[in-house]
Amino acid sequence: MTPALENRCVSILQDLWHANPDEEPMGTSTVGSSEACMLGGLSMLFRWKALADAAGVDRFTARRPNLVISSGYQVCWGSSAAIGTSNAFGTS
Repeated sequence: MTPALENRCVSILQDLWHANPDEEPMGTSTVGSSEACMLGGLSMLFRWKALADAAGVDRFTARRPNLVISSGYQVCWGSSAAIGTSNAFGTS
């Protein structure tokens, strides 16, 4: 995949998900869907952390976000959600 095509795909997803037009979108290509789910989960975690910090929320004593999924979810979403409960990615 060329960088131009990857950037176009990211732009399409930005429009689809009604992302803030003032923010610069970023993205990457993956070989498989599990990698994409894990990157998406990390992205959601880091965004929540930034929003919580900006709002003055103590991320360590406040309630943490929930990931609501259907019964037909891909199993790696469970692993992705578990990342948010560890310090593996600097959540402390």
